[in-house]
Amino acid sequence: FLDKYNSGEAKALIEEVLRANPRHPRALLADARRLQFDGSGEAIGRAREALEVNPRLVAGRTFVARLLIAAEQYVAAAGEAEAALEINPRSLEALAVLASVRYLQRDPVAFEAVASRALQINPRYGELFRVVAEMAVQTRLYAAAVELARRAVKIDPESWTSYGVLGINQLRIGAIEEGRQNLERAFAGDPFNVWFKNTLDLLDTFERYRTTPSESFDLILEQDRADLLALYIGPLADEALETLASKYGYRPAQRVRVEVFARHADFSVRTVGLAGLGALGVAFGPVVAINAPGAAGLGPFNWGSTLWHEIAHVVTLGVSSSRVPRWLTEGLSVFEERRARPGWGEEPGPGFLTAYLEGKLLPVSRINEGFVRPSYPEQIAHSYLQASLVCELIVQEHGFDAIRRMLAGYAEGKHTPEIVRQVLGLSSRELDDRFEGFLQERYAARLATLRPSVDRRSAHAANPHGGPQPVPIEELERRIREHPDDFVARLQLGIRWYEQQQDEEAIAQLQAARDLFPEHAGQDSAYTYLARIYEQRGDLDHAARELRQMTSYNKAAYQAYAKLAELLVRLGRDGEAANALERAMYIDLSDVVAHERLAALNQASGDWHGAIRERRAVIALDPVDRAQALYLLAVAYRGAGDARAARRAVLEALETAPSYRLAQDLLLELRRNGSRETR
Repeated sequence: FLDKYNSGEAKALIEEVLRANPRHPRALLADARRLQFDGSGEAIGRAREALEVNPRLVAGRTFVARLLIAAEQYVAAAGEAEAALEINPRSLEALAVLASVRYLQRDPVAFEAVASRALQINPRYGELFRVVAEMAVQTRLYAAAVELARRAVKIDPESWTSYGVLGINQLRIGAIEEGRQNLERAFAGDPFNVWFKNTLDLLDTFERYRTTPSESFDLILEQDRADLLALYIGPLADEALETLASKYGYRPAQRVRVEVFARHADFSVRTVGLAGLGALGVAFGPVVAINAPGAAGLGPFNWGSTLWHEIAHVVTLGVSSSRVPRWLTEGLSVFEERRARPGWGEEPGPGFLTAYLEGKLLPVSRINEGFVRPSYPEQIAHSYLQASLVCELIVQEHGFDAIRRMLAGYAEGKHTPEIVRQVLGLSSRELDDRFEGFLQERYAARLATLRPSVDRRSAHAANPHGGPQPVPIEELERRIREHPDDFVARLQLGIRWYEQQQDEEAIAQLQAARDLFPEHAGQDSAYTYLARIYEQRGDLDHAARELRQMTSYNKAAYQAYAKLAELLVRLGRDGEAANALERAMYIDLSDVVAHERLAALNQASGDWHGAIRERRAVIALDPVDRAQALYLLAVAYRGAGDARAARRAVLEALETAPSYRLAQDLLLELRRNGSRETR
């Protein structure tokens, strides 16, 4: 069932066995495999339970080794594989895992020696190279996985899984037709493989896509949205690559393919073969896949920040020959998001710093485990942010050149402990300690505001007294008297006073909460309630001030951006309103009214090129009055001095509405001006 991606049926059968024998080692191992399939960090612990019952369970040793490889803990993984081979020297599975470790340790001689050892046992064991290819994929070596899978099918032409691995990874490096052919061969041999079928079904939809080139990218966009998306995605992608290529000293040798999916389920299939992936984008090196703005199946997200993040991966993977560890490439992508636009990337909020106070964050030397074996629901997101802060620390203390030198070290085949020692002059343990000190020093004030609530939570866990109940106002006031810097109590009390329409009391508490923790900028933040109170009072300036600060931290707050723009227009600050709407476009491109407002603001300020883009966006959204939209586009082209484009737009307007007087007048004006220019 797990081989056919059916976790539910597998779980039911495993539970049936464990009810009969809770210490059945193979059932415990099967459950570990099921937990891994479901993305649970408990998988390695369950596998070790199986090994406690039967330390000679070879399959348990190799499974643990695979999990260690995913966390890039190669020495420990090799130890498990070698322990399995001591039990059974002819275990082909253990040899395949050990070969994977030697390959990823960049030891080609040892790799070939292990491979030769396996092939002496079974000359048709192509699965060895398929396993190594799959392990290579877990460390982002997609081109290497293609070559390894080729070796697998050469040895065993009937290994359908190997053909599938070959095809999937050819798709990942942009060899679309070759990948399709090998996937079709795999599916013909194994028509019950969900990954193969889903991916082939997705490829069949590519006829609805068109390729739109930008300066450095080939954008693969669905026909229905291509005109709209190309206006924004292409320029931002080019800007990101120019910025990052200059900074890191690397430019891809080929044009990068960016696939933009209007349905999150399609993006998930492209990435892992199944619907339901939580990510927003992925970079395979020369190929990037992202969710489109407003992708079906997702809530609001900042597609611009996501695109910048993935292009940063293209650069850091390229400059390191795809050898950069997971934590560093993800950390640098978030680090670069924060520098791209105000509010992009992530800043440490209450959740992250509370996790730190509760001892949930891993040391830097083990941070990869947080990406692949999360022990609590938010740990993957926290690992991204933590890794970016490690990058902040490195740049702060050693300069950005240290980052470039680290990436160069990975490209040369060096490993993290050696690179940290050579570039930073630290041992892995010293880097762990230095990061601990960095967090405590940099966020001392924020941590102090959270400690009272963390202490209360610990006390409640030790002495529970029923489920969570609304805290009485009197109790919140008592907590604040005892701890005036208690952020959680201040925010809760401010919201309670707001709900009771006690505005003065609410403002006092909400302002205090905001000042204690400005980075907390979600919908439940002090900014939201303060902006509402001020707007209700007619104090638009203060309402706008709250929303401006909120959006400087929250990259996905579309409604806050839209409301900020509305307030700024009412205040007569059109330039600032245009800036707010411009930033909102990186979240949602579907609001035709927002495009019309931004076009008018740009036009009023003389930004004709910005007005042209927004007028083209309105047309791409198929407005009710297409003739008027085309006329306004013609006006923008005229303002920008492009008479030829203006004539084309106004003629198209008149084709739609021949008696449209304003368009007729503009066409006559353009013709008169054209005649004067000719004379």
